[in-house]
Amino acid sequence: KSEIYTTDCLLLLVLPLLVSLFTAMACCWKWVVLATLAVVCSTQADVETPSLLVQLEDGAKGFNISIPDAGKEMEEFKYYVSLNQEFTGAQQLYTKGRVECFSDKSKFRLRKQQDMSEGDTLHFYLVGHRKAGNFQMERVYEVKKNEEGALEFQQKSERSALEKDGLWYELDKLEEINP
Repeated sequence: KSEIYTTDCLLLLVLPLLVSLFTAMACCWKWVVLATLAVVCSTQADVETPSLLVQLEDGAKGFNISIPDAGKEMEEFKYYVSLNQEFTGAQQLYTKGRVECFSDKSKFRLRKQQDMSEGDTLHFYLVGHRKAGNFQMERVYEVKKNEEGALEFQQKSERSALEKDGLWYELDKLEEINP
C-alpha cells in the first residue's frame, strides 16, 4: 500500500509539473511562431515595393502606384506612357521624365497645358519586359477627377499584349512634344 501511495504521490507531484512544462513549451512554440512571423514580416517590409510617382504639373498631389511584380517575375522593367486623346486632346498634352531605377522607384511627371475639366480622363500604361524571352505585362491605369473634384487613379485592366497604336514614350528617352 505504501508503494502505491508513494507512486500516487509522485504522479500527483509530477503531473502538474508535466502539465506546466507542456504549457510552457506550448507558449514557447507560440512565441517561436510569433517571432518567426515577425521576422518574415519585417524582412518583407524591408524590401520596398517599387512604385511610380505620378504628378500633375498644376501642383496637384501625386499618386504612388505600387508595382508588386517588379523584381520578381521581371528582370527588367521599362515604363511606357500612353496618353489618351480624350484627355484635353493629344496636341495639348505631353510627358517629360525618365526612369530613375528599374528595380527601385521610378518617377515621372504628367504635364498638361490646360486645366482638366470634369469628366476628362488620362490613361497611362506600365509595360514590363523580361530580358530573356518575349514575355511582357501591361497594366492600364486611369487618372480622373472624382465627384469632389479631387484627382484619383485606379487600375482599369491588365493585358499581356503591347499596343503599338497611340502616343507611346519610353520614359528614359522622353522629349517634350509641345515645348
